[in-house]
Amino acid sequence: MKFIGDRLLRKEDPRLVQGRGRYVADIALPGMLHATILRSPHAHARIGVIDAERALKAPGVAGVVTFADLGEAARPLPVVPPHPMLRATNFCLLAGDRARFVGEAVAVVLADTRYAAEDARALVDVAYEPLPSVQEPTAPGSALVHDDIAGNLAGRLTLSRGDVTTALAAAPRRASLRLTIGRAGGQPMETRGLIAEYNAMAGLLTVWASSQVPHQVRQFVCDLLGLPPHRVRVVAPDVGGGFGAKLIVYPEDVLIPFLALRFGRPVRWVEDRLEHMLAATQERTQVHTVSVGFDDEGRLLALRDQFVHDTGAYTPRGLVVPLLSASMLAGPYRVPNVEVSFDSVYTHRVPVTPYRGAGQPQAVFVIERVMDLIARETGRDRAAVRFANLVQPAEM
Repeated sequence: MKFIGDRLLRKEDPRLVQGRGRYVADIALPGMLHATILRSPHAHARIGVIDAERALKAPGVAGVVTFADLGEAARPLPVVPPHPMLRATNFCLLAGDRARFVGEAVAVVLADTRYAAEDARALVDVAYEPLPSVQEPTAPGSALVHDDIAGNLAGRLTLSRGDVTTALAAAPRRASLRLTIGRAGGQPMETRGLIAEYNAMAGLLTVWASSQVPHQVRQFVCDLLGLPPHRVRVVAPDVGGGFGAKLIVYPEDVLIPFLALRFGRPVRWVEDRLEHMLAATQERTQVHTVSVGFDDEGRLLALRDQFVHDTGAYTPRGLVVPLLSASMLAGPYRVPNVEVSFDSVYTHRVPVTPYRGAGQPQAVFVIERVMDLIARETGRDRAAVRFANLVQPAEM
């Protein structure tokens, strides 16, 4: 292959560094409405009356939409991929009877300018009844994130190889540790954003989305809005970073096309940075309890890991993140007996979906801390312990 070892020049850079990129916020259409979203300030609250009367009287306001206005679209987005051990839930386009995390969308305001929409948003009055919330996956308490899911357990799974119990009992040395991994979130330079336009003459809905999954956006729009695929076109223009934060279909990805159909005008929504930090999905939070057996040479003989994964309030990507953590935990090392179990637990926090490694950074963190633990316990060099446990070429 002639490309191997060659210095390849990127073709897309000149246009971008000269400021000729075209992002969602650069697109302006005649008669376009601007949408701003009212988000829950509570981690868990019952939503009572939403009074939009003052907002509707504000200058330039075209409408205010709540869950009650969604009609046939008032149902959850699909969960992909499914899994037999998953008790799945996903977003609706707007929260219905309850908000389940700070930042969940409750209502949307449309106006002729973004300024007018943001001013009017402050005039929408929502009667919230704050409820007890679950913030720590290891201490779920009595509050339920979803009434039909006992114990807030989204899924439980075990992956294993060999006989870990026997190998641990027979190991010359044993040790254990507890590891906690905190939350993180993707912060692309360009936040999320969409524009949707419906051409009634052609019967064509066009969506411009800053997304990593435009084909899936199209699929979900067709599903929830009851449109045939040939009537929906989704365009991903230049995207100013994604990193997994734009890897799922968000409620706004379907809500904005819904609004374009409802109001008969193009609709644009571009989130600000604070909104992105509140509402874009996050990753990482896991608590691992690890037991290992090894010999005096530092060779790992058995590993048992039981971890709790914080999946947040919904499971848009199912069990993908904890499954990747569990399946990749051995890393590049030869572990003859391994057992990894996890509980994926609902909390009243921003939902968790794949971001920047998708569960694998957690696995690397755990196995490398295990290698350090073995080095300390045996007094051997950290690098020597790793070399002693690496999968050998003949084993590949």
